Amino acid sequence: MNDFQFHPPQCANHHIPMVWKVDSDFVYEEEGVRVVVRHITAFACPHGDDQAFPPQVARELYPVIRELISTAKRARAIHPTPLEYLVTA
Repeated sequence: MNDFQFHPPQCANHHIPMVWKVDSDFVYEEEGVRVVVRHITAFACPHGDDQAFPPQVARELYPVIRELISTAKRARAIHPTPLEYLVTA
């Protein structure tokens, strides 16, 4: 018999178990460039103020986010006016 039991992460603010949510936003900001990836699956606090993303999700997102930040920085160097880009897939 398998004795392994999965325990979801705890909310750092409320110290309660997080719940699985299929519509979270992954937000990353660096040097004034903010990237928001919407509709990502994550653990979330039922109160809505804390999230935890599974490691495999983060590993897949970071290379894409790095590329988006690099592209936005190059665009900002050419056009210093604040711009917003929306990428859908």
